[in-house]
Amino acid sequence: MFEKNLVEVLNMSQKREIVKRSLKMYHRSRKKRKGEILSELSQITGYSRKYLTYLVNIGKKEIKSRGGRVILRADVLKLETHKRGRKKKYPEKLTKYLLKIWKLASLISSKHLWYFIRENGEWIFEEEYFGEISEEEKSLIMQMSSSTIERLLSKKKKQIRSVNKYRKRRVVKNHIKKQIEIESFHDRRVEKVGYVEIDLVHHSGGSGRGDFCYTLTFVDVKSDWVAMRALRNKARIWTYKALEDIFSSLPFVPYHIHSDNGSEFINAHIMNFMRENNLKQTRSRAYKKNDNALVEIKNWTMVRAYLGYRRYSTDEEYEIIKRLLSLIELKHNLFIPTMKIKRREYTGSKYRKIYETKTPYTRLMESEEVSEKKKSELTQLKKSINLYKLSREIAMLLNKLDKAYERKRASKSNFGLNIELNSIKFNKSDGGAATNVYNKL
Repeated sequence: MFEKNLVEVLNMSQKREIVKRSLKMYHRSRKKRKGEILSELSQITGYSRKYLTYLVNIGKKEIKSRGGRVILRADVLKLETHKRGRKKKYPEKLTKYLLKIWKLASLISSKHLWYFIRENGEWIFEEEYFGEISEEEKSLIMQMSSSTIERLLSKKKKQIRSVNKYRKRRVVKNHIKKQIEIESFHDRRVEKVGYVEIDLVHHSGGSGRGDFCYTLTFVDVKSDWVAMRALRNKARIWTYKALEDIFSSLPFVPYHIHSDNGSEFINAHIMNFMRENNLKQTRSRAYKKNDNALVEIKNWTMVRAYLGYRRYSTDEEYEIIKRLLSLIELKHNLFIPTMKIKRREYTGSKYRKIYETKTPYTRLMESEEVSEKKKSELTQLKKSINLYKLSREIAMLLNKLDKAYERKRASKSNFGLNIELNSIKFNKSDGGAATNVYNKL
């Protein structure tokens, strides 16, 4: 060891020289020995250990001045370099397989996708879609956590997903509202399967004029089981028939119906329907979408995400939407998991929510309100459906709907063109001009 008064004898250049001569020994030593060397240098030079660490790290770099700037140029051999940290367990090439699974699962969140992979892992890789994937890669995908899935898919999600805002709907007032009880979200008590939220989604393309199609969304709060029906327009008879059709096909018995303040639900026909089926009817507060929150979520994930915001008004479009909604309903009810809050934890000032992730099918199979006969029917239904074929059929119908929409637009534009051409007067003086206009069009 060196004497402390040696610090007062050495000048700055001598101290730097001592540090420079110690570099070779420092870089070849193990961690424990490096600490001892830094301690000795600190006693000799009087420098702090933090500053000495900086000096030994840049000691093999050449310092040059260029144009008033200080440039460090490394002088390190390739053999002396190494990659820090542990090696990656999940390579980037797994992203393309995850992307396929994510698209198959209708672009759900990473936590939902984690559950989807584990529940459907027995058959999800059997399709020719994943023919080139190895057993090791399958095993790695099955081991992934939701955080890893989110990290690998984060770039793709930014490219594919887009955020859309809902348009506000006008609330229609009538005297029947006074007879229907208001229920807010914080007053709600859902203890069993059968409490249902309903809502109507318009396909008007931003214009409320004329007739256009609607989608009636019907969702059970406890299980997330969804039923959807296409309506030709907002007439009460279509809402009534859609509800009758839904009730005849449900695997459980509803006991409570909650809706917003739309005139399609707040009318004498629907009120009589509720009374005939011994159903309690409640409604949301005005301009409070959170009172009907679950069905508003489904309006995006199961209607807008597929059909968008276009105007669908023809019989051809209606028939396609009618078939499409039934397939989307099957896919999400039987295969796509959803999240429910299981409990809330308070630790001091921190608040944490614990979620339960299951498919609506699984929740109904675990429910005591669903009969054994209905459970066996649901089991047979799920076994009879191939998710890959179902997804392809949905894609084909969406493509067919796009073509029907484009044909409708083309026919409207041609109709407008014919009107414009018929309004032109072909006189001798302006006949050539009219012909030129026609040719340009």
